[in-house]
Order: sequence, then structure tokens, then C-alpha cells
Amino acid sequence: MTRRPSHLALVLSFGTACSSPSSVNPAPTGSQAAGKPGATIAAVIPPNATSVGRFHGLESPIVAVVDPLMPYGYACWTELEQSVHTSYQILLAERKSFFVFDGDLPRDKVEACAGKQLEVNNLAKSGFVREGKLSIIATQGGDLVVGWRDGLTIVGNREQVSGALAQTQSNLAWEKLLAETPVTTATTMISTEQQFGNLLGIPTTSWMITIDAPAVPRPTRQMLGPDDDALTVYAREQERIAKGLPAQEPQPPPARPPGASVHGVFELRYATPADAQRAAAVFSAGDFHFALPLEPSLVTAVKSLPHTVRGSALVVTWDMKDFAGLDLGALMKWFAAAQAQLQPAP
Repeated sequence: MTRRPSHLALVLSFGTACSSPSSVNPAPTGSQAAGKPGATIAAVIPPNATSVGRFHGLESPIVAVVDPLMPYGYACWTELEQSVHTSYQILLAERKSFFVFDGDLPRDKVEACAGKQLEVNNLAKSGFVREGKLSIIATQGGDLVVGWRDGLTIVGNREQVSGALAQTQSNLAWEKLLAETPVTTATTMISTEQQFGNLLGIPTTSWMITIDAPAVPRPTRQMLGPDDDALTVYAREQERIAKGLPAQEPQPPPARPPGASVHGVFELRYATPADAQRAAAVFSAGDFHFALPLEPSLVTAVKSLPHTVRGSALVVTWDMKDFAGLDLGALMKWFAAAQAQLQPAP
């Protein structure tokens, strides 16, 4: 459904957009109510998956993109949002991805509420249409396809959702990776790709990054009554114009509080403990294998991060404060060049 950004871009966006709730998660619903962590989601991860992002609640990239585009909201939409306790982004080898939401999201309620929520905010042309197990809505960006399986709501294109619904065997490799990954952090990305795996010149079996940060408040919307529709919104906008007020525009998501702590763990997993020890030595020396030469100040900051070897893994702990003294202008130029070089083809 969506074009996959480089893993560098993903990590940067995780560090600036994802959050960690300070409160305890709500009571399990959906797939979490029965079954071990990772087992159910693995049932819809296809063989060609290369990375999985796991997010608390609605801290999903697709929500971060769509939320600011909706200045109007229904109470039922808020209820659906609050029903999601875990969301996933499944990245595929063909440079696309789809999303999975774990929570109490009944098909009838999603069709009725999400359809009008998208339509009233000019993001969809009309409501959902059912085609067997699929629910399809024509959005401004193309058809959005939704399917349901074992407490999971799957969102993507027709091929992705149909494939997830038809999959007959759990992806055991990903079930194992997810079971070995902490579930208490807000954002986790696990990958078997080598873009970061070869960062130290030693191939990894997988790598993982977790990011913890204070929660970012949800956007504020103009709430609508259950019977309000696009005509109601149009009438409101005409009233604003008559009063000399600007049209109601989508509001950007609230910023994280200044000085908020953003920190986490970067773990590179290797085939043997000896490989992990070799990787640690390369890391300490700052001999990073990257297609574009790293900014010297970045090399110094990264190689100084606390790191240790645990079995076959090199574990690096980081905090955004560790990079506070860097030349931000030079660093952003390097990030832009690196992202352009890593960006997959359309």
C-alpha cells in the first residue's frame, strides 16, 4: 500500500514521532485476549516480510500521517482509536508495506464509522463497499482495503490483505523473533535486512531498535454529532466565512514537550558470539561501513555510546542527549544525502 522509506528514515521518524505511555495498557482485547505474544500476528506476516514495526496503541506511521488531515471527528472514531492496544507495520521485500491493528475493531463499526470519518474530512469519496471478506473504500490516494482475522484488523491493498486472510501457516521465523523482543517499549522495529546489518562489516541474522519517549497528545478535532455529515461541515464553514474567520484547517499534531527524554536500545544480532565480539571491536573503533562517509562528529558520538556483548548480540544503548553537541546543520545535510542514497526505487 505504501512506499517503504529507507531504514535510516524509519529510525529517524521513530525517534521523533513515537511515544511511550506512562500508564498501564488497557485490558487485553482482540488477539491479545487469548494467545501468546507474537503468535497471532505471525499468522498474517507473509514469507516475503523483511521488517516488522510494533507500536503501542495508535503510534503507527499511517496514523501519524492521516491524523493531522482530519480536523473533524465523530465520537465513534475516538472510541475506535482508544480500542487499539497494539499496531504493526509489516515491510515487504518488494518495497511496500501494510498495517495491522490489534484491538476491538468490529467490521460493522469500522465500516460505519471510519467511512464517514474519512468522507467528512475529504479523504474518501464515499463509504465502504463489501467484497466477500474485504471492505474497500475509495480514498484520495487509491483504494484502501481492510480485512479481519482472529482479532486483527489488516489494512493495505487488495493483494496484501487477501494474502494475510488466506495465509494457512504461521510465519515461525517471525513468531520467534517477536517472542524474543521486549513488549514493554513503545516502539520496536525488528528487521532481517542488511542495511544496518552490514554497518560494521559483519552480516547480522537480524537487528532491532527500540525507542522510548514521552507520550505525544492526540490532535484536537472539531467534534460532530452522529447525524452530522459533509453538508453540516459545509454549513459550519460558511458561517465562519460570514464571520470573517478562516476555514477550519487540519491541525498539526502537538509537539513533544521541550527537553523530553528520547532513548532506547539498538541490538545487532549475529550468528555466533565471536561475530558479536568482532562487531564490538569495530564499533569501538568507529570503523563504520556506510555507503556515504559519516560526519566525523557523528562517528565520535556513536562510537562513544555505551555498548556490550550479550551472547551473539551487540547491544547499544542510546539517548538523544548524546547527540546534543553535534552540528545540526551539517548533520541534517548528511542525513538528507544518506536517505536519498538509501531510498528504494519506486
